[in-house]
Amino acid sequence: MAEAPNPGQRVHEKDSRKKGRESRPRALAKWVAGGQLTDELLATNTRPPIALTPVGQIAMMATDPAWIGHIGTEAVAAAALAGMILSVGVTFAAGVISAVGRLAAQACGAADGALVRRSVRMGLWAAILLWAPVMVLQLHGEQICLRSHRRPGDV
Repeated sequence: MAEAPNPGQRVHEKDSRKKGRESRPRALAKWVAGGQLTDELLATNTRPPIALTPVGQIAMMATDPAWIGHIGTEAVAAAALAGMILSVGVTFAAGVISAVGRLAAQACGAADGALVRRSVRMGLWAAILLWAPVMVLQLHGEQICLRSHRRPGDV
């Protein structure tokens, strides 16, 4: 016969099945609070690459106008418009496809190889299906800009 629980004590089926093992969130909280997370981050030395990535991106974005500026102001304006058209399509596609990494990581954490493969396969299909509209937008960027051109007095 099972013992009667204390009135102030909660009894959970999961806790009784684990027999002394900590719950996963509690173990994770101890791992983070105990400094093990910071020790691992320091050991992997990920801070410099993470910090330098935006600096490299800014340097690349600043290099294009500097070189194109030697050609003339119209070339700089054209490069700026092309960059905006490119960024709209790429940002939209990257936002949709970025879910693949999270889904695959979750499946990998659950040790489900079939779900990892399925997530990656669906991400590749999403990339292929998004590729066509993004390319059409970029290839017809000049026509889009010319058709949306307005004079300063127009509202």
